Amino acid sequence: MIGDDDFNPRGNAAMRLLEMMNEIVNLGLLGWLIVKTNKQQKALVILAWVSTALSTIQPVVEGFRWQMVPTYLITVFVWLYLLRRSFPAGERKPQTKRARMTLGFLAAIYALIMLLLPMMMPVFTFPKPTGSYAVGTITYDWTDPNRKETYTEASYDRRELMVQVWYPAKENSGGSVAPYLPPGFRSALSREFGLPEFVLSYLDLVKTNSIIQAPLSDAEASYPVVLFSASNGGTRFQNTFQVEGLASRGYIVVGIEHTHHTIATVFSDGHVTGFQRMNLLDFSVMGREVNQVLVKDAQFVLDQVGRLNVNDPSGRFTGKIDMNRIGMMGHSLGGAVTVQMMLHDDRVKAGINMDGTMFGDEIPGSGLNKPFMLMSSASSVAAETEEPNARDLAKYGMTLERFDKITGESLRRKNNALAGGGYLFTLGHTVHYSYSDFYLYSPLVRWMDGTKPRTAHRMINEYTVAFFDRYLKGMPSPLLDSPVNDSKYPELTFVRK
Repeated sequence: MIGDDDFNPRGNAAMRLLEMMNEIVNLGLLGWLIVKTNKQQKALVILAWVSTALSTIQPVVEGFRWQMVPTYLITVFVWLYLLRRSFPAGERKPQTKRARMTLGFLAAIYALIMLLLPMMMPVFTFPKPTGSYAVGTITYDWTDPNRKETYTEASYDRRELMVQVWYPAKENSGGSVAPYLPPGFRSALSREFGLPEFVLSYLDLVKTNSIIQAPLSDAEASYPVVLFSASNGGTRFQNTFQVEGLASRGYIVVGIEHTHHTIATVFSDGHVTGFQRMNLLDFSVMGREVNQVLVKDAQFVLDQVGRLNVNDPSGRFTGKIDMNRIGMMGHSLGGAVTVQMMLHDDRVKAGINMDGTMFGDEIPGSGLNKPFMLMSSASSVAAETEEPNARDLAKYGMTLERFDKITGESLRRKNNALAGGGYLFTLGHTVHYSYSDFYLYSPLVRWMDGTKPRTAHRMINEYTVAFFDRYLKGMPSPLLDSPVNDSKYPELTFVRK
């Protein structure tokens, strides 16, 4: 079903302004070519020139993408038609009714393709962050000299991580807007989705709200930190909708790309590492992976952030990072890392797990003894409470007995983590990747799963900010105390255990 998320002109423009104008003009020209009226030929010539101008200017201003080629071709067809009419007509047989109907049918199919291609693969935008700060971003390539890389055979390989930081920036400081997709990621995405690389080239045109290496705002003496841990197969920038919102509210957000657990990691020297698939149904295997690799990644990154605070070579963060106010959030596997960091690292004061299974060390029955929020999707809740059908069991190669055992263990850990005052935030009409940017990539994927990503993102951002404002900044957060306003967010249930 098409909903408000699909045609939000501010946050989800399926076509950019010049593209939209070009589509409208060329749809009119296409209709004219089919009707072939001899009246008002002057108007047809004027529209042809308008179409030519738009088809020339739009790729220069907004960027060329192959999805607009059918639109550009209309301009060519019209000029060929006008050129043909400039020669003596001679004797032409009138078209039969059947021929006109066939031509009209083909034109309708062509018009549908012309409209759907740019809409199904949109150059989407991120809504302007709601905070009072502009957003800056910078990327680091950090190597831990004390840890061997366990996914490679070379004994000299050390654990290397790409890390991206979003932070409150000075207003009107200039600089380039950061692209959403870093160089090299398009190839990795095309391999993962089994698509030709050119199909995803439109993602190269997507921009964020962040300014590359902008100066840090001096409005506050120092800023609290929120670590972000990506999902298994995710990326450091997969939650741009969320990290930019936090940075605009006065947080330094540090996104960790767990090498070999991301779809790909493209390092500063250009070398690329791939995705190491794991058995996500084995608590023992995943627990070791979380604690022995991913938690150590997060702890190393926190160490590096502390070094930046002591002496940032660029001077940007020196003395500006409040290492006494550190929170963490993570999606999926990153949510498990967040919980384990809360258990094992005293520097992390509060955490949010976004739809992540609680892999790792045992969680005490009394809870985490730190402020904690679990954000769950409707599909995850359904998986915990509904019996799977035979088809689903066969898909994952398991028996009902094993499914019940895994589900029971997951629920037990979840309840332990929430014990002692944890917040449980559950969104209806959502699936696992609703807690990421994924459903912005195409209306097709959200129509198939019945999700409304923009609506979900607004709710996620509101509660994320409220949570960290209370527990890292000590600010009042009435949203955490008030019952959910059903008229505003009927999809949301929010309780404190």
